[in-house]
Amino acid sequence: ILQRLFEAAPLAHWMERLRAGGVPAGPIRSIAAAVNSPEAKERGILGQAPHSKAGTVPNLRLPLTLAGTPLVAPRGAPVLGEHTRAVLSDFLHYDCVRIAELERQGVIPPAPSMPS
Repeated sequence: ILQRLFEAAPLAHWMERLRAGGVPAGPIRSIAAAVNSPEAKERGILGQAPHSKAGTVPNLRLPLTLAGTPLVAPRGAPVLGEHTRAVLSDFLHYDCVRIAELERQGVIPPAPSMPS
């Protein structure tokens, strides 16, 4: 019954009526339509994050702000193996010699080259 009713008028008609009646409602959007919407642009939800290989990548920011609680700056996803040595060193307490031996044995890939 509702589908036939809603099909009888365009979306804009129903959105106007729902808003006038105090009903919180909005259209279902694709991801592209959502991030390009006036609401997303007004709130600055789409930002950029630094990436070790790509320079910067699009990033969805948190859609809320917290008073007195700073947000951590966004980062792009790491490339495969980017943090291997840090994990082995910081969490497993492997020294440089042991990490180099794992690389020599082919257990871990060679250290990624840093962008110049």
